[in-house]
Amino acid sequence: LNFMKNVDFQFAVKPVGLTGGKGVRVQGDHFQRKEDGISYAIEVIREGIGEGKGVLIEEKMVGEEFTLQAFTDGKNLIPMPLVQDFKRAFEGDNGPNTGGMGSYSYYNHLLPFVGREDYEKSIEILRKIVESMGKEGITYRGTIYGQFMLTKNGPVVIEINARFGDPEAINVLPILEYNMVDIIESISEGTLSENN
Repeated sequence: LNFMKNVDFQFAVKPVGLTGGKGVRVQGDHFQRKEDGISYAIEVIREGIGEGKGVLIEEKMVGEEFTLQAFTDGKNLIPMPLVQDFKRAFEGDNGPNTGGMGSYSYYNHLLPFVGREDYEKSIEILRKIVESMGKEGITYRGTIYGQFMLTKNGPVVIEINARFGDPEAINVLPILEYNMVDIIESISEGTLSENN
C-alpha cells in the first residue's frame, strides 16, 4: 500500500467481495485524510473484510449515482426506467451507508439530472458488457444491474450485478407492461425483444 502515499487524488477503498453494501469507504465522506484511507485498506486485508479476497483502490468519482436495470438474453438488452436510491441514514444523508433508505423513479423513465443522451450511453455500456461476456464464451441471460455515477464526463460504472437492485426493483417491476413469466421464457429461449 506504499503507492497510496503518493497518489494526488481522492480515492475510495473497496473490499473485494460481498459486504452487504456497507464496505466501501470514500475520502471526503467516510474519511478525510489519506492516512485514514490507508489504515482502512490495511484493516480490510488483515480482518478479511469482503470474504478476505483483498482490497481495491479507486479514484473517487464525483457526481450523482443512479441505477439502470435491464433484461438480457445474451444478445438483446431491454432497459428499464432509471432509479435513484438513497443509501445514507438520517436527515441530510449524514449517517452511515445502509442497504437502502428508499428509491424513486421519474414519470418519463429518466431522472431529473439524467437526460436522454446519458441514458442511452448507460444502455450502451451495459450492452458492451453483455457483448464482452459473449466474446469470452459466456452467454449471460437474466437481469443485469448497473450502478452508475453521472460525472462531468458522462456516466461511469460503479458496479455491475447479476440481479435486480434493492430497493430499485420496487420502482420498475410494478410498471412492467408485459407478463414476467413471458419475459423469463424469452430470456431463456434467447428471443427477448421489446415486444415481450
